[in-house]
Parts: sequence; C-alpha cells; structure tokens
Amino acid sequence: MLCEKTVRNCAARGKTAEKQMSARTVVLTKYPQVLEAWCHAYNQHPDREHFPLFVHDGPVPDDLPTINHFAAPLPFIAARDMNLCFKVAYPHDCLFYNDDACVTQAGTLEAMCALADANPNYGIIFPAVDGEVGFGGQKVGALGNAPLIELNCGAFVAAYVRQKVVGTVGGWDERFDGYGWDDIDFALRVRMQGWKIGVASQIVVKHGFEQFASGTTYALTARDTGKDIGLARTAGLFHNKWKHATEVLHDYSPAYLGSMLAEIHKEING
Repeated sequence: MLCEKTVRNCAARGKTAEKQMSARTVVLTKYPQVLEAWCHAYNQHPDREHFPLFVHDGPVPDDLPTINHFAAPLPFIAARDMNLCFKVAYPHDCLFYNDDACVTQAGTLEAMCALADANPNYGIIFPAVDGEVGFGGQKVGALGNAPLIELNCGAFVAAYVRQKVVGTVGGWDERFDGYGWDDIDFALRVRMQGWKIGVASQIVVKHGFEQFASGTTYALTARDTGKDIGLARTAGLFHNKWKHATEVLHDYSPAYLGSMLAEIHKEING
C-alpha cells in the first residue's frame, strides 16, 4: 500500500504554490509500490513550490487524497493513458514520467522548463537516462555533455512535451492498444511536423525498480496475470504504419534505433 505520508509530503511542497511553471509534472502509474519509490525519490529531490499530478492505470487507490490523482479508463491502453497525461497537464506543457523513472536532482522541472524556453524549436526533450533505455542516445553521457543534443527519436522513459506539439500532432495514436511503439510513433510524427527532438544530457532520471531494469509495469503485469499486454501486436502495428515512410526514416542513424526501426532502416536503404 502506498504510504500516505509520502504523498502528503509531496503535496505540502506545492499546496500553496504561487509560481507558475510553463509545465506540470505528470506521473503515469499502476503499482503502489512503484509509485512509493517514485515519491520517495521526489521527496529527496523536489521541485520548488510544485506538486506532481498522478495518472493511475485503473481506479485511484482509496487511501490517496483525490486532488492531483486521476484514474485512467479501463481496459489498459497506454496511448490513451498518455493522452490523459497531456490533458491533466493542460494548458501547461507536460513533464512526463513513467513511475519507474525517478528524479535524481532537485529542480528537475525548473531545469527542463528553462531548457525548453531557451530552445523553442524543440518539441520533445528527454532527460538523460541512468539505466536501461531502448535508444542509446538517451543514456547518460552517450552523445557528450552539451546541455541539449538533437536526436532522431526517443523512448518515453521520461519526457518534456509541449502542448503546442500535442495540439498539432494530435496526441498518441490510440490504435496502439497495448504496450510499446506508441511512443516511437508519436516522436516520429512530431519530427514530421518540423519540431526537433533532443536529450538534456545534464538532467538525469534513474530508470528501473528493484530487479526490473525497465518496463516495470509491463513486467509486473505479465508476472501477475500471465498475459502479454500487447508488445507483439504494437510492434506489428508500428511496422505496418511506418515501413514505407522513407521521407522520415531515410536519414536515421542505425546507432540511435531499436531493432524494429533498424530493420525498417535496412529495408529502405537496401
């Protein structure tokens, strides 16, 4: 069960906030023990005068205060949950976290907002990842130490997304009705609209929970239910949607790509 004291400590930091940030922190969560760990890390490295918002995959637990907690509709559709994250952050930009992507430094929201304000042509900015992530360019130190490094694409371990981007691109494609590849699809569509995508090399999140190096919710759901929550299906949807999109994929460096994108890249370039 989630420790209510931890949540209240988070809330106390933001209840009387007067400063208006250009973004809101939104955490997508399902398992109380994972959220507990996220809140503990946040309490160690808080944002000044700011209380995160929490979108729960399913009903909000009874022991939580209802303010700032939102129930995602069932059945689970990750893309739909993500669009709800954008909605609860509106009209602000959204600094999104998976609940197994924990802050490691104070003032993360402020730093991401400042970087976004200084680089208005970037539609998505990913914090650097300490731990496992599908795109190598997002790892801490992988591409150098410049404050902002442009990427071809990226995985949504954590991400700063402008509301202008959501309004233009239309959010995540909810035809991806399981787990995986919906985030890559969204990032590619953002790039098609002329926005840049990058990684903030000096703003770091720690990815993983207990024995899980990544994909904690996916792994716990598979363990608890014995069911795959759609990875194979969404991979097929992605491949069929993008296999002919040469105008987007022809200039991609394979070093940045996951295995599915690498296969498409190979098909396009022979």
